[in-house]
Amino acid sequence: ALSFSSVSSLVIENTSFSNISGPVLKITNCMKFQINFTTFSQINTRFYSNNIITINIGEHVYCKGVIIFLNKCRFLSNTYRSGVEINFQIHKTCQAGELVKNKFHMTVSGSIFYNGKTNYGKSMFYFKRSRSNEPTGPPHMNFLFSSCAFLWNQGREGSCMSIEHANTIVVEHSISKNNRAFKLGGCMNVAESNNLIINNSSFTSNRVTNNMYHGQQKLAGGAIYANNIEQVILINDTSFVLNEVSDSIKHLNAKTVSGGAIYIRRVTQL
Repeated sequence: ALSFSSVSSLVIENTSFSNISGPVLKITNCMKFQINFTTFSQINTRFYSNNIITINIGEHVYCKGVIIFLNKCRFLSNTYRSGVEINFQIHKTCQAGELVKNKFHMTVSGSIFYNGKTNYGKSMFYFKRSRSNEPTGPPHMNFLFSSCAFLWNQGREGSCMSIEHANTIVVEHSISKNNRAFKLGGCMNVAESNNLIINNSSFTSNRVTNNMYHGQQKLAGGAIYANNIEQVILINDTSFVLNEVSDSIKHLNAKTVSGGAIYIRRVTQL
């Protein structure tokens, strides 16, 4: 893997990574970076917890802010055991006061996530605050997914994106089609965050179905699963067509099957 640590600014563009067995990029404490016009294809991360791109912010370094851009990138036909395409964690050294003052932003625009597959990993894009070293205070990481396509991906929870402990997640002018999760959120799983905004997008033929790896469990949210959103969920000018939740392997007996298109659990304002 290529590894970058503690550089003030990083740009990767017009690059192709393909037919690689293992992780590709590890970016640690780079407070401003962008990846443009770059393709990641047919990458097989065969071992547990291997990811194509791993982003760690605030790991052993006091962090005041981060700005990340992924522009017109393509993730094509990559496979994983338990890793994901983009794994992003924030550590305890990103303290609440600095998060409020500076804001943390990640923008993914004009990018394609196609035919990514993982049996044990959650999704293609996974973000959460570090489990072993939680930051203090409320979440303040902001995400914008604009003009993106999420097609034929599969994972355990939110096959395309699983985001926990963020401030605001915005999805706009994007399409999600034929994605599959084995537990929650055929396309998206959002939890313990402040705001979820979806505008002018479409969710078509996404589904949640159990499999031999994930059997007797709750199945919910054919397209979107949202849990404990503290402030607002806003869905505007967006279509949901032929999304479903099904107990496809009957002898495994899923505990519950809920929310064919959207499942929302605990929200302050809808």
